[in-house]
Amino acid sequence: MIFWRKRKQRVRADLVVGMMFFNPKGEVLLVQKNGKLTIPTGHVEKDEVDLQETVIREGREELKIDLKDVRITGNFGTVLREQVPEKKLIEIFSLRLTQEEVDQVDFEEAGQKGQLWVRPGQIKNLSLIDPLAQEALERYRRRYPGKSGKEKGDKNVSAREISGSIQST
Repeated sequence: MIFWRKRKQRVRADLVVGMMFFNPKGEVLLVQKNGKLTIPTGHVEKDEVDLQETVIREGREELKIDLKDVRITGNFGTVLREQVPEKKLIEIFSLRLTQEEVDQVDFEEAGQKGQLWVRPGQIKNLSLIDPLAQEALERYRRRYPGKSGKEKGDKNVSAREISGSIQST
């Protein structure tokens, strides 16, 4: 539990890391939670002082793979989620996975009910994307406008296409 200042008031919140995993094609992993697509997240343990350690541990837990050479490629700041019953302060990171790591991901063992790899610039309708993932993707697009766009031959992905593309395990 940490305290954070928001507009001159202190907020008590759990500290969490949010992870945007990118595959070699530049696609980001979205997982299904509570009927929405989001980025994987995990709580910081009380004894952890380095958020990068948390990212490595949570990445292993979320994907059920050995992240041998973790490549944290960016920090996209902090988001305060004022959920009931608890508030969460989420520090967003991006990580690059090798194709070998992508091939080893075991969504079933990780307990993921659905997942989707998509380019950040392809998402046209964000109605199926939760607010945390929307904010993370928007921050990524602002920082890397050339990398987040569509590639030649890509098409925008609508909410209907996203729901049809989610891979269930």
